[in-house]
Amino acid sequence: MKTSRFLLVAILLSSVNSKYLRVTRNLILDTNNQTACPSEMFTCASGYQCIFKDYVCDSEKDCSDGSDEEICENKNCIEGQFKCANVNKCISKTWVCDNENDCGDMSDEINCNYTVKTCNENEYSCDNKKCIPVKWKCDGEDDCGDESDERNCTYVCSDNQFKCEITGACIPLQWKCDNEKDCTDGSDEKYCDYKESSIVDIQTTQSDCNENELRCEKNYFFD
Repeated sequence: MKTSRFLLVAILLSSVNSKYLRVTRNLILDTNNQTACPSEMFTCASGYQCIFKDYVCDSEKDCSDGSDEEICENKNCIEGQFKCANVNKCISKTWVCDNENDCGDMSDEINCNYTVKTCNENEYSCDNKKCIPVKWKCDGEDDCGDESDERNCTYVCSDNQFKCEITGACIPLQWKCDNEKDCTDGSDEKYCDYKESSIVDIQTTQSDCNENELRCEKNYFFD
């Protein structure tokens, strides 16, 4: 399996509220000099804990006393939230009609006037409207999520590469029969004569990475 394309460095500021990265800012107020929670936050029943309003009625207990979920049954969502139709859940209004099923019942994606996204000239347009870097097309990995970036590909493998049977993708020859499925179809692990004897620790020479490079498991470098 290819090492992840990205080295993600997340710098979390106190005001960050991400849909994908759950930053539960458990702001604990000083009980001796207690002040109110900021306007963008919800005050838990305990009175000294604050959480983001987007986390209220989202089916996860963010308040240590669970009060952010206890108030939800048969009650309206707070300002700035959308109430899902068939589940007792509130989501941020900014998540409505974003082409993702945040409610779980698709009620946040009904009657939406989606704007067709146009990919940049250095991007490939997947069949599912997703945009990926054009260099990811025909690289042997399903980057689109619908495999459209791996269709109609013609791979020419070198002598030191192995060609996967179904996808035709090329992988380093030393990855064949290494007990890891590097081809998505697993063809690199077929017809292998695995020895059941003790595992031999093979030492490989490792070169130093540059400051703008990330060392990968199989000594591949990505800029």
